[in-house]
Amino acid sequence: MNLFYFLESDLAKIRRWFATETASKFIVLSGFLLLFFSIAFFLYKFSLLFFNDLFSYGPYGIATVHYIFHASFILLLWFAAGSSLAATGAFLISSNPDRDFLLTSPISSGLITTWYFIRTTLMNMILLAFILVPVALSFTQVFASGAKWIYAFRFAVVLFSLVFISGAVGSLGAYFLAAKIKGKESFIGVLWIVLFLLISYILAQLIFPQTLHLLYESSPSQFESVYNSLPLVSMPLPTRLFADVFVNGSISSSLLLILLSIFGAAGTVYFESSVVETLLRVIRGKSNISGFLGNGENSHIGFMSSKYPLVLKDWYSVIRVPSESGYAVFLFAVMAFFFILLNRATSAGFINRRFTVDLILFTFAWLIFFSSTYFLRLVFPLMAREGDARWFLFTAPVSLRKILHSKLAFGIILSLPLILISAVLWLTFPYAQGNVILLSVFSSLCIFILLKVQVLLGSILPNFSEGNDPEKVSTSMMGIVTLFVSIAAAFAMVYLLSGILKGNIVVYTKFLFLLVAVVILFISFLYVLSLRLLSRS
Repeated sequence: MNLFYFLESDLAKIRRWFATETASKFIVLSGFLLLFFSIAFFLYKFSLLFFNDLFSYGPYGIATVHYIFHASFILLLWFAAGSSLAATGAFLISSNPDRDFLLTSPISSGLITTWYFIRTTLMNMILLAFILVPVALSFTQVFASGAKWIYAFRFAVVLFSLVFISGAVGSLGAYFLAAKIKGKESFIGVLWIVLFLLISYILAQLIFPQTLHLLYESSPSQFESVYNSLPLVSMPLPTRLFADVFVNGSISSSLLLILLSIFGAAGTVYFESSVVETLLRVIRGKSNISGFLGNGENSHIGFMSSKYPLVLKDWYSVIRVPSESGYAVFLFAVMAFFFILLNRATSAGFINRRFTVDLILFTFAWLIFFSSTYFLRLVFPLMAREGDARWFLFTAPVSLRKILHSKLAFGIILSLPLILISAVLWLTFPYAQGNVILLSVFSSLCIFILLKVQVLLGSILPNFSEGNDPEKVSTSMMGIVTLFVSIAAAFAMVYLLSGILKGNIVVYTKFLFLLVAVVILFISFLYVLSLRLLSRS
């Protein structure tokens, strides 16, 4: 047996996934591909315009490009390592029948761990290539002075090195931490967010120091001294190797990165294959949920004696599944990382303050995007999570109205972190001063509306058969409908906020009242429809 067996097995899973609801899944896939290619095209055109501008500055432009790529590679390395840590950690901690079956089969554990490492690495490579390819193409088009294949080779070295080094670091971290994390997922999740925020803040300070704006205001004679004083330039960081290869074509740096990638990947796979079986036995011997959340049986929360047993049931259905709680932690970490960098960039004067309204709308749009993504995975499938046990819940002496209200109540609990993030976001961003209360209230209302809409849409024809897999529920036909409704709502919210911030109060007040009326009628309609359809389930 070789690695091609695992490839064929994963391809078979993909074919089986497309075997049902093929049309809706094809639409979802096409939509995501269209979105990805649109973003890639935007990155290409924007970076092409940016590099053309820097090219006119000669050596000063090249130095600025080197700084930008160095900063970008640091962020990508940090993000990819975190992604690898999360993926490998989920593989080790989560209940995985396929993994357990393979480990009890006459298959070398080395083959199993090698394939999982390759699969995680390939996923990271696709993500990084999606970001780097358009930028690399525009850089080559502007700055290439020789054969194009040389720049393609530089890009390949950097891409493979980023993926293999970050994969090795993340995987090794997961193997060292998995046994300690098991049974403490909730506490570790909170600790991980705090640590991620701290490191993100340090990286933001490193990339966007207060003196960065001097680089754009300095004369040619002052440029070199200001540039060399920047922390990212003056500190001997190993990540500089990536920028040296990509921008300058350093042969020695290329060889060093290739060697680090080969030995790092090979050493990681060898280590994992030698400890995976012992580690999994240790992990299986630990309890699933512990700490301040309780274990659900003798917890001080008291499930059956609670005043809100249905809400607490939904809470356990999410927190007891590492893939779901891990997704929430990962998404919040990405949100924090993105907004911290944007905050620091604007504070350092990197973005022109004349575009205040545009920056607010840009930030608000991303906040709504993250909220919609979060709700689509955790809130939309709440009703479908009942799965095969729905007959017990729906035949119990509990009204459907109370069941639906419990989903809405639990959705509100899940939305509280988003509301808190939005409040902190507007309080700390420099360009939002003077509009903090307006933006905080408006963001909270929009998040609350998205929450109610997604809970109610998820209660209309819920996909009970896939209830144990929220990812599949989110890509069902109703999931697609919910996605498009969320996008339409986001456009309306951005349009309304744009008018309010630009001072067109009279015109946009009419639009506001119209939007409020439509929202109330739409939510009322969804509420009545969901109750009627649930009664027929």
